[in-house]
Amino acid sequence: MLHNTPPCDERKRKGRSEAAQNAKASEENYNSIWDPKYGPSVAKAMLETTENKVPFDLVARLMERIASMSTSGSILIFLPGLNIISP
Repeated sequence: MLHNTPPCDERKRKGRSEAAQNAKASEENYNSIWDPKYGPSVAKAMLETTENKVPFDLVARLMERIASMSTSGSILIFLPGLNIISP
């Protein structure tokens, strides 16, 4: 539908120690749990998405898609905080 591909996680590119990476990997990643009715591209995108970062590009694309449906209604989006969305 939207064919969203999350950007590469900056933390993976920085030289973190192997112990720190293993500690992070031991935390449960809820993005690795998905319904099998979705295709492999959705599963791959979910695994590449970090839970603690808001994908603003995906939010914008979803808003554009909903707005293009020509139905009346409202969109309510909960964002974490102004300090995250302000430059």
